[in-house]
Amino acid sequence: MSADSLLLALVLLLFAALIVRRQRTLARPVRLALLGHLGLWAVWPLTYVLLDATAREESVAQPHFPLVVVAHVACLLAVVAGVILLPARAVDWVGRTSVGTRPLTDRTVRLWLALAVTVVIPLRIWQFQTVGGDFLSLISANVGTEKSELGAVTAITAVAVVGTSFAMAVVASDNQMSLRGATRWWGYATLVVLAMQQVIFGTRAFLLTPVLGGILLLAPRWQRLSRTRKLTSVALGAMLLAIAAPVALVLGAARGVQGAEREAATEAAALLGELTPAEQAQLTVRAAYVKFDALGTGASLIARDGTEFAGWQPITSALLAPIPRLLLPNKPVPTSFNGEQSGIPYVRAALDYGDIDLGMVVPVSASAVMLWELGYGGLPLFVFVNVLTLRFADAMLRSRSVLLGGFGIVLLAFPTFEYVVQPVAGIIRDGLRIGLYFLLATGALLFARRDRVEAGNADSSASTAMPAD
Repeated sequence: MSADSLLLALVLLLFAALIVRRQRTLARPVRLALLGHLGLWAVWPLTYVLLDATAREESVAQPHFPLVVVAHVACLLAVVAGVILLPARAVDWVGRTSVGTRPLTDRTVRLWLALAVTVVIPLRIWQFQTVGGDFLSLISANVGTEKSELGAVTAITAVAVVGTSFAMAVVASDNQMSLRGATRWWGYATLVVLAMQQVIFGTRAFLLTPVLGGILLLAPRWQRLSRTRKLTSVALGAMLLAIAAPVALVLGAARGVQGAEREAATEAAALLGELTPAEQAQLTVRAAYVKFDALGTGASLIARDGTEFAGWQPITSALLAPIPRLLLPNKPVPTSFNGEQSGIPYVRAALDYGDIDLGMVVPVSASAVMLWELGYGGLPLFVFVNVLTLRFADAMLRSRSVLLGGFGIVLLAFPTFEYVVQPVAGIIRDGLRIGLYFLLATGALLFARRDRVEAGNADSSASTAMPAD
């Protein structure tokens, strides 16, 4: 693929990003998520390939790289166009449901934030102790779990994701959710705590969460801030990023190592101390490219198996996602073509990059995954489902309920933005789980409303029955 073709693709993506940035009708988190996905998973890897001769030679050497780039860019442009053109009224009914029309009080929100921390942290401590209380074993176990052991890990991760998403929704809440500024800061503190427990479990991307949360927290009032506070906020954000870069490198070295190889993390930390700032920056940039290069891995996946390899199995397996593994022990791993962890595309593609038995996984372009599953015929379905999903997330975040907004945040895949635009199987898996949470939340709110109505009727009857003075 020529440099001119890559440059054209890059220009089209930048134009799409500019259009998204100007769409004030979309909720701010939706705009940020779309911009993040376009930037991290398309603009950045293409820019690096254009500027780095070694990366360009490695990419051009893959015969399916041009196919993946064209499908990736074309589908992203189609998704952006669809999100903008689809009328909001097609999905606005979500905000008019029982959950969407009932804003939570500040006291209730703070109680739920505290509950999220008090539930997630003990569960994580228990998980940490289960693998032996060793940090590197924890990371390796977290990314290399077998299907028979997935039940507890999946449940804990789901609780952590829901708690983190709810805190992010509190931070991003607009005026219609009627939350005070102090409650939003409470949500930001909770968000940082929950994000750090994700980092401890080896998820490097959550190092970005405090920065993204700060952007969503300050954006509505940015124009009203003094110049000093603006400069302070920018300085703090830059400081967090500067701290996050070397930590991410060390976590990357630690992921998947076992036995005698555990010294790799210590060696990586020592190596960083010996490098000059310029060398550390160069290493960080290269690591960021490897982290977000879903195009090269997608080409590797197609080269290994071809198109239309997985068929409908990943999608049908995702239909069982909401059923707890405790009730269905032999449930196939969602989005897997063979029902096992090794059949997930992100693990399958990793066969060319490392040992999957040690937990090696790589990101893969969602368009490449659809080609791997259903071939060219799956791309229109892929675009349609993603447009609908993003519109649903937007409707949830524009509702009056911060609880519903939390469900919308889950769909936006903060903070990696990797799954903002994702394969149909992943959307079905997440959508069904969110639907289950939605039904449970609706039932709880309706039950609470009935109790209040009955209590009010009882009070009325009692006052009516009392004799007049």
